[in-house]
Amino acid sequence: MHVHFTSSNPLSCKRSIQYSQAKRYRRLISDDDNFHQSLLKLQQYFEDRNYPRNIVIDCINKVCNMSQKDALLATEKSSFNVIPFTVCYNVSLPNISKIIHKYLDLLQLSNKRSVKILHSFKP
Repeated sequence: MHVHFTSSNPLSCKRSIQYSQAKRYRRLISDDDNFHQSLLKLQQYFEDRNYPRNIVIDCINKVCNMSQKDALLATEKSSFNVIPFTVCYNVSLPNISKIIHKYLDLLQLSNKRSVKILHSFKP
């Protein structure tokens, strides 16, 4: 069971659920006819959970253009330095990313080397 579209999860999370589920079908189903029939059922499943049709179709189309071999390949992760910043999601939160980036340069004003080094990492 997947989250309802009206949940408080960010849109990016809701999109990735659809995409990853469709990609899972591509990985598991080798017969193209069965794969496309399964995608139609998956599309209906998400639409029944109030996902907008255009968003569902967009996510499914990305996977339709993918071969099973491509779907089985591991995706490369970015290799830049990242400091995880984890908060509980709440619709009423401001755009934390913008705030962090706005004040990130203040880290360089610190007298502590360990704090200055943080500036080189992407939050």
